[in-house]
Amino acid sequence: MDSINGGTNTRKRLFAGLEYESHIDFEKDEDWFQTFLVPGIRYEVILRAINPEPLPDPKVRILDEDSTVLFTGTSNQNGTL
Repeated sequence: MDSINGGTNTRKRLFAGLEYESHIDFEKDEDWFQTFLVPGIRYEVILRAINPEPLPDPKVRILDEDSTVLFTGTSNQNGTL
């Protein structure tokens, strides 16, 4: 069973400056989070694998309230986007 819903109906919220732990529970699992970002502020997303066999290239997408993709990216070598 998945711990975080996939899709725009997620109830899991992220707050800037705090760390969160999430797990990919099965193949093709997507964990979605809701957050509120301020235009003009720089944000950093860091992905860290805790599994000895991490995902080869995890993806992050940032959507606005209308589900328009504002940013999409994959982690680089140190996991920072």
